[in-house]
Amino acid sequence: MRLEEMKQSHDMYVLLLEGLKCGGCVRKVEGVLENLAGVEEVSVNLATKEAWIQGKSGLEEELIQRLSEAGFPATIRRKKTGKPGHKEWKFFLLAALLTLPVFVLSMGGWQQQWSQLVQFFASALVVFVVGWGFHWRTVSQFPSMNMDTLISLGTVAAFGYSVYLLYICSGHLYFETASMIITLVLFGRFLEARALDKSGDAIRALMSKRPQQACVLEGELEKVVPVQKVKVGDIVLIRPGEKVPLDAEIVEGSSYIDESLLTGESLPVFKKEGDHLIGATLNTHGALKAKVLKSFSESYFSQILDFVQKAQSSKAPVQRLADRVAGVFVPFVIGISITTFLGWLWYGQAPWQEALLPAVAVLLISCPCALGLATPVAVIQALGKFASHGILVRDAASVEKLATISKLALDKTGTLTEGRPELQKVLVFSKEFDEDKVLELAASLEKRSEHPLGRAICAAAQKRKLPLREVQDFCYSPGVGISAKLDEEEIFIGKVSSELPNLVKDQIERLTSQGWSVVFLKKGSEIIGVLALGDRPREGAREAVEGLKRLGVAVVMLTGDSRQSAQAIAQEVGIGEVYAELLPHQKLEIIRTHSLAMVGDGVNDAPALALAEVSIAMGGGTDVALDSANIILSSNRLELLPLMVRFARLTMRTIRQNLFFAFIYNSIGIPLAALGYLHPMLAAGAMALSSVSVVGNSNRLSKVKFR
Repeated sequence: MRLEEMKQSHDMYVLLLEGLKCGGCVRKVEGVLENLAGVEEVSVNLATKEAWIQGKSGLEEELIQRLSEAGFPATIRRKKTGKPGHKEWKFFLLAALLTLPVFVLSMGGWQQQWSQLVQFFASALVVFVVGWGFHWRTVSQFPSMNMDTLISLGTVAAFGYSVYLLYICSGHLYFETASMIITLVLFGRFLEARALDKSGDAIRALMSKRPQQACVLEGELEKVVPVQKVKVGDIVLIRPGEKVPLDAEIVEGSSYIDESLLTGESLPVFKKEGDHLIGATLNTHGALKAKVLKSFSESYFSQILDFVQKAQSSKAPVQRLADRVAGVFVPFVIGISITTFLGWLWYGQAPWQEALLPAVAVLLISCPCALGLATPVAVIQALGKFASHGILVRDAASVEKLATISKLALDKTGTLTEGRPELQKVLVFSKEFDEDKVLELAASLEKRSEHPLGRAICAAAQKRKLPLREVQDFCYSPGVGISAKLDEEEIFIGKVSSELPNLVKDQIERLTSQGWSVVFLKKGSEIIGVLALGDRPREGAREAVEGLKRLGVAVVMLTGDSRQSAQAIAQEVGIGEVYAELLPHQKLEIIRTHSLAMVGDGVNDAPALALAEVSIAMGGGTDVALDSANIILSSNRLELLPLMVRFARLTMRTIRQNLFFAFIYNSIGIPLAALGYLHPMLAAGAMALSSVSVVGNSNRLSKVKFR
């Protein structure tokens, strides 16, 4: 099984960003990067604090410089060190220690001059030293506005008003309010960082299974080296209980290999000389010598990690909508805050000192951060859960689409069936040929084919030790067959047509009534033979169909095989709607007309997969099918299909809950603050906890059993 990396026309840059706090920040960063010459595509993820940029070579320094100028210092992504939230925790502790005396003196009623000066200096340290980052980002990112803008304006307003009261007139000071706002927000950031870190547990668990070293054989010597230094062609020794270091081919020995890490299949698979091994799988029994086929960076395991990490950086359509809302949210809130202040002055007849408090509370209760985190954290959880079960999702939009499917089309050969058909019968219609001659000629044509039926014909010829001949002018027509020239004569092998003689048709009907797939062989204009191949339904196919039906997903079969053969398999797995004897363009038309999702594996499925609402490729399929698919089912376990749909729906339900909470929270909180029912300190605490609640709700997905 192979998973090709997505081909890039230029370079892909992955940057870690500082100062990324809400959807407004995301829009700002994307705007800065998209306006750079040479940048083709940009995706910024609030949850992972990463920017993925595709563009021309040599952009690295310019990208970092422009982002720093915009107020978002950036570095090339490297392995993270330290505990999650460690930096936020240190800032919170410092702020809490300085805020404590301010809070005690203010709430205790000490209004002496020394008490007021202590409050002033301690609060100044909290607001302008510990909280300096909020103000610096507000200024450096102007005219763009984000959550830091609201915090900066609110704390400066509360602090400035207290200074006014202290030195110009008397009254209750609000230094404790300014200090508590910074402290509570920092505590919320700490909780958010810890919760966000948990959202990546599944991916980190996968990464932790990556082999670190390999035992390379150099003649009789064994040399243990890091896997990054192992070269293609090196011979490695894999002892029982050790991980396969890299993708390799067994040259000596046999064993059972546990591939559950990558495919989700719990039973070990027997491997012998000549079989391929996948890096990071576990050798459970015998010692093996294997020849390395791929380097560390090109290995299947590394490609899985790249695939999943790129999917995490992508955005679902619902997330783009939330980002757009968050982008205009802050200016809107500032407008409401100003309106609140003026309203209390003019209509409430309140002095400006009293009008300031509800205006500040409006700034602090608003939380664009919850909007920005509503989608990406849930998507990261879903992608990690899928990857841990051998399901690779190309982008976040595919999760959203998978949750909405109502009708799913399944290919027959290699998808519903094992894809390992065996030759059942050869019928000869020419006196010049016998069974072996017909099979030899058919295999000579099929040896370049990737179709399961073609491979079965070649395997049967190899089993009989028949020599295969070289053909000229080879031409493969998807859904029709193969034509070529041999000894200057035209030869064709392919699907049964309606133009066959009645005698041949009768024989074919007898074979297809048993559920066998039938192809005929023609030399010139003479039909010389018919080959019948039988394939059995894939284990778990019936359970998959029944599970999908329980979820309300209708299942249909699309196949190029004969109707009798298709009906026999469909009846066995429980599919009632069958479209048989289809050419690739006819599959396309059905997909287009009915807006179907599609599961397939072969070259002839690729156009339909590309057009389908959601396309799922079996991991053992052709490279063309894999490249066309949104989702790759690397374990080939069809029973995972209903689980995928159920979990995608659960993910989207979680996202809708998050968005509902974020919108309702702001819809209720802002009016309450504007009417004076929320003190700024309470507003700051609620704002800090709102984003934590959204992240916590998304992290519940990690507890869901995938079964």
